[in-house]
Amino acid sequence: VKRLLKWNEVEKRRSELIQMDRYLNPKEKEYYPQWLEKQEIRRAEIAEERKKNENMLRELMELKEQLEKQKCGETPPISPTENNSGI
Repeated sequence: VKRLLKWNEVEKRRSELIQMDRYLNPKEKEYYPQWLEKQEIRRAEIAEERKKNENMLRELMELKEQLEKQKCGETPPISPTENNSGI
């Protein structure tokens, strides 16, 4: 007999198993601290990469705005020393 479960039922049962300390087997419990540490390292790497990407995007948007103003004759041309972004 097959029974399809709703997600809220699955979550409830999973929570029960965790509370009873029956969700992970002994080998998984042993490995869990290492796994958790790796996840934290990965989260930090992703956050750092996101920060770099946001900074690069901000610099590109500023450069685009300067170039658009230059086209309209509002500002003098941008010299290479003004753009220190390394892009």
